[in-house]
Amino acid sequence: MSIKKTTVAYCESCGKERTLEYRSNRKPSPLCMSCNKKGSRNGHWKGGITKTSPRHNKVENLIKCHVCGADFTTTKSYSKYCSDECRKKAGRTKYLDNSKRYKKSRRLREKLAVGSYDMVDFEKLIEMVGYKCPRCGNKLEKDEFTVDHVIPYCDGGSNDITNIQPLCWLCNVQKNTRSDRYIPYSIYEQLTLHSV
Repeated sequence: MSIKKTTVAYCESCGKERTLEYRSNRKPSPLCMSCNKKGSRNGHWKGGITKTSPRHNKVENLIKCHVCGADFTTTKSYSKYCSDECRKKAGRTKYLDNSKRYKKSRRLREKLAVGSYDMVDFEKLIEMVGYKCPRCGNKLEKDEFTVDHVIPYCDGGSNDITNIQPLCWLCNVQKNTRSDRYIPYSIYEQLTLHSV
């Protein structure tokens, strides 16, 4: 069991006299309360040191903006843009470049795809499914259907009517590149018999 002791001491930093109460198993601080607060900065106790150096020295770097080419200073070494406006502009140009690349590759795949269909066949297919989306069952107008390839172009799918199914926009997006057929093949057989 520790016993409380009382003593008079002088602060080593400012020289103020103070009365200390401490337990015998703990040594009292050599500094008064106000000097202790000066010594602790950034939440770290630095003992009797009144001035502490910051933990991280931030160095300002001179960087050239990737969009407008202006020089700017920053403490972050990974910065690429001088402002939010330049950052947004870079995002837009990246999006446009990617969409152009995608459209170009899709047009090339369409040219190389085997088979073809016309809109008359597609409209007959819509009639045969009863103006309902085969995936979700929602009733739609004729112009609300989208052309979906059962086996997508990217997987080597053809452009023949037997590889096409009418889906609503949401179902077409959710299907993505999966090869799911929602219309029975017998409907395609009926369609080819009608067209002959």
